[in-house]
Amino acid sequence: MKDLKFGIFDIFTYLIPGGVLVCSMLLLCSTNICEISKISTLIGKPETAESLIWVLVSYLFGIVCHAFGVRLFSFFKRFIWKIPPRNYKNYTNSQMFVLIRELSPANFTYVETWLALRGMSFNLAFSIGVLSLVFISKGVSLFTNCGFQFQWLLAALISIGFSIVFIYRAKKFNDWYHDDCISTIEMLHLEQKALNQAGNTSNSTEK
Repeated sequence: MKDLKFGIFDIFTYLIPGGVLVCSMLLLCSTNICEISKISTLIGKPETAESLIWVLVSYLFGIVCHAFGVRLFSFFKRFIWKIPPRNYKNYTNSQMFVLIRELSPANFTYVETWLALRGMSFNLAFSIGVLSLVFISKGVSLFTNCGFQFQWLLAALISIGFSIVFIYRAKKFNDWYHDDCISTIEMLHLEQKALNQAGNTSNSTEK
């Protein structure tokens, strides 16, 4: 248990996107909110126990959000941006990870950072995208009773804008991840170092 850590990336990668999803679901199911300014009433002023439940539920929704966020990013990468695979030679991501983690721990920290930021970005893109759909749905459902309300449309447009920004930030962090992986392996000759270590181990075993 002492090795379990809850850090800043857990907050931004899982907790905040998950919290946005939870609020989206609550807003979608609510019938007494006609104005954006009343959204804060969804949460109210929770006590300590309720706050812990909020954190737990948001974190769990964040894990679900990550599964869909990955698929959203993969869709953009494959069909919108049409990015070809960018790995060192024929190495898989796992093989590049092993090389850098074992032979260049300092650079591995940067590689992990880009991956964490990429995950944070596409999770926020997905969760805010869902929120924009909820805003649109809410505006349509209130149209018959309250008439057209520009605030819901504006909120949806702003949310869509943020979602687009975050998905493109995910692309940028993905580019930096691959650039760092390939540059680290090539500039520090990690492939040759790995082969040398494997040869030394083999010779030691034979002796």
